[in-house]
Amino acid sequence: MTRQRKIALIGARGYNLQSAEVKVSSYPWDHLDEIANLRDFDTVILDLLSVPSTVDWNRFTEILNIYTMNDIVKVGGGIIVIGDSRFRVTGNDLDQPFLDWTVIRFTWDDQPGDTIERSQDWPHKSFLGYLEYLKHWDYALRHCALHQETLRHLLDPELMKKMGRRIRLE
Repeated sequence: MTRQRKIALIGARGYNLQSAEVKVSSYPWDHLDEIANLRDFDTVILDLLSVPSTVDWNRFTEILNIYTMNDIVKVGGGIIVIGDSRFRVTGNDLDQPFLDWTVIRFTWDDQPGDTIERSQDWPHKSFLGYLEYLKHWDYALRHCALHQETLRHLLDPELMKKMGRRIRLE
């Protein structure tokens, strides 16, 4: 029997549903205290399309941080961000990029454009259905790099090497 997949939708209200295959739990930004353990979910969706100004970012960084992210993705789970993530989160002694929990440092190109070239030879063809709707952009990713110091804290590089594993950023 296949295990029921669990999805957490953060930033939306009223999308709770359950079937034999999947259980979706939705949490508005002002109800982050209702999330007991994000590690219990297979997929976490972060809806940034309408983030209120009163989010408890301290609570957010408690429930989603590098350790939670690591525990979700190392077993094949995923975290999906919908919307513009180029902002900083602030709170009590907190001032960091929203994407700090990813262990990736992003550099953005804030120039808009509308020239679009679609290539059929890239490894993520599963996204082609979404890309047909792309008509312009307001910003783009210029560069990203793994934050090596944090990564070394999470993973033992020698153990990874002995296991024949490596981390690849695409």
